[in-house]
Order: sequence, then structure tokens, then C-alpha cells
Amino acid sequence: MPSTFIYSNRARNPEAMEAELHIADRAGYTVDLHRAFWEHEPPSVLVADRPRLQAMMRQVRRGDVVVVMALRCLGSTVAETLETIGKVRRLGAALHCLQLGPDDLASATPPEAVKVLRAAASLDGATRSARIRESLAAAKAVGHPVGRPPKHTPEQRDAILRALNAGESVSAAARRFDTTRQTVMRIRASAGATPPTAEAAKA
Repeated sequence: MPSTFIYSNRARNPEAMEAELHIADRAGYTVDLHRAFWEHEPPSVLVADRPRLQAMMRQVRRGDVVVVMALRCLGSTVAETLETIGKVRRLGAALHCLQLGPDDLASATPPEAVKVLRAAASLDGATRSARIRESLAAAKAVGHPVGRPPKHTPEQRDAILRALNAGESVSAAARRFDTTRQTVMRIRASAGATPPTAEAAKA
């Protein structure tokens, strides 16, 4: 028989928990106290760090109903909230947020609230990408290095180039300096060195 679960991360004491149960009851959800999960955590706490939420999710089965008091119960960010909604959907359960009304957030046909969340997540991702690109461009403009730091020091790069110029093959230089052939070839290319003949480049 399907069960109804309730979860909240905002009730500070038993009185607050009882008040939330009454809210759920007035909304038409009858909850067994054995399936009521509360913890008092700030909205910024990750879902993975909410033990009571994790314990409830382990008990949810196909056909069950999950009731939460507010969106803050589902995640610390828009993306994490959508991830929790998706997990409930994959479990085959229904998900209702009393803050948003009676819609099933985990429905195969997402309600308007989920569509808005997805749009917000997309906007947030695009905005973050734009900020990263602007920061990289600003760093380049003032001469700050960007991207992954070089694996080799200038002295090591010079030593690799000297070995290549002395006729050592790419493979031999890679073995001697404990690196890869691709790295050696990138160092050679960045220095504008002339590649050796095919015979000299063989391992």
C-alpha cells in the first residue's frame, strides 16, 4: 500500500513539527508519524549533508507520496532542487511542495513551477559561464596567466629543447624527463623549434 512521507528542514522544536503536520493535514495529506522526517538545517546545507532527508529517500518506493513544506527542503540551489525532484521521479513517487500548491513536481509532465526552475537553472549556468569568460579575458588583458599552470618549469623546458636541438628524439626526451611525447612536442612547437626528421623522432 502506498505511503505518504513528509519532510521539513525548518522546524526547530516539537511544537513547530506539530504545526507543520496540521498544515499537511489541512492540505489533504495524512501522514503516519513513522514517515515524518524533520531536521533543522539552513537552506545552504547540501542535500547530501541532510541525514534525515537521506533516510527518508531510502524508504520511498514506487507509488508513494512525498510532501515537503517548502522548496528549501529540496536543495540548497536551483540545480540541487531539480536533482532531488528528478530522484523522486526516478523512484516512481509523487512529490508535493505545500509552498507551491497541489501540483506533482515529479510528474512526467512537469508543472509550471518545475519549468520555471529549469529556466532559472539555465539562466544561472549561462550567467556563470559569461562571468568566467569575462574574468579570463580581463586576466589576459593585464598579462596574468590563465588556465592550467605549466607542468614544467622554464628550466625544464629549456633542458628539453636543448636535448631536442642536440638530436635527441621526442620519445627519448620524454623518457628522460619523465613526461609524454605530446608534452615534448608541445614544448617544441611553442618554442618554434624545427621538428627533426622522421628517423630522428622515432622511439
